[in-house]
This record gives sequence, structure tokens and C-alpha cells, in this order.
Amino acid sequence: MSREKDERYAALQQNLSSEEPDFRTTSNLESELKNNVTVAVSAFLELKKRHNDLEEKLRDMESQLCRCCPKGWTSFMNSCYFFSTAEDTMTWPESRINCSRMGSQLVIIETQLQQEFLTKRFANGYSWIGLTDQTVEGDWRWEDGSPLTQSFWFTHEPDDWKVQDIKGEDCAHLKPHTDPLNNWHDAPCTMKYPRICERKQFQ
Repeated sequence: MSREKDERYAALQQNLSSEEPDFRTTSNLESELKNNVTVAVSAFLELKKRHNDLEEKLRDMESQLCRCCPKGWTSFMNSCYFFSTAEDTMTWPESRINCSRMGSQLVIIETQLQQEFLTKRFANGYSWIGLTDQTVEGDWRWEDGSPLTQSFWFTHEPDDWKVQDIKGEDCAHLKPHTDPLNNWHDAPCTMKYPRICERKQFQ
């Protein structure tokens, strides 16, 4: 009887020990998982570094390619200018959209040198520039929202004349055959004139 009890006890102990978790195996799994995570993180960091290197090379290539103006554009003081022909006319809003589609904007005139260059280059006709007071009458702002700081208005301009359009004159254009430093006029934005687009060159 005692022997039978001992055998049953031994069998029970064996069953219990077989159901206990294998801590050695669990420890190995944890170690393997840690190694996998370390490898994955290292691979991610390496890919991120390669990505950053490629982005830097791409910026360098873009800079080299874009130092020259596109065909049909004129370079002056770190900008490229597109001058539409006398036959290629649009309203001010249409001109704005057209310039944007070419990766540029209606010209913003910031210096006297720039004003003189544009007047000389576009000597024979009117041309839209990126200046408007459509949002608030009398508050003239450039297309990018910046305020007007230096102006080259013709005498008594802007006058918001309402004969051609009862809405007045809310968009500015050059009238080059007058004084090169005083040749801005306001006009109805629905008038169709040639345009001057500007895009900055990479430094």
C-alpha cells in the first residue's frame, strides 16, 4: 500500500513538473525578440539616413538645374520673368492663374532697379502686375498678400475710375511709354492685357 502511494505521488509530481512553464525557453524567446527589434531599428535608421542623403542630393540637383531660367524666360536679379506677347492677353484673374500654372506668380515689384528693368523690357504696351486692392478698396497688396511699400504710380493714380466698370479699378498694370518710375495705373480687373510672371531662382 505504501509503495503504491509513493508511485502515485511520484507520478503526480512528474505531471505537475511537465505543466510548469519552461523559463529557459521563455528567456530565449525574449532575447530573440530583443535582437529582432534591435536589428529592425538599425535597419530603419539606416533607411532614414539613406533617405535624407537622397533628399539632399535631389535638392542639389534641383539647385543646379534651376539656376538657369526656363526657355522663353528672362533672368534679372535672382528672378526669372515671363513676358507674354501683345497678342497673348488675359484678364487679371486669368493672368494670375496662368502664371501659377507655370510655377510662378504675377510680378511683385520691390525695387527701383526692378521697375526700370520691367519698364524697359516691356516698352510698348500695358501689362498686368501682381498688385490689387480687390479685398479692401485703397489697400493695395501684392498677390502674395504682402503690403505695398514702394510704389511707382502715375500722377493722380490710382483713381478707381468707374466709367469702364461700375466696380471701379482694382488691379494694377504698367503703362511703360510714360515715365519709367511713374507708370503704374489701376484698371478694371476684367480688362485683357499682356502679363508679367515672375519666379525666383534658386540661390
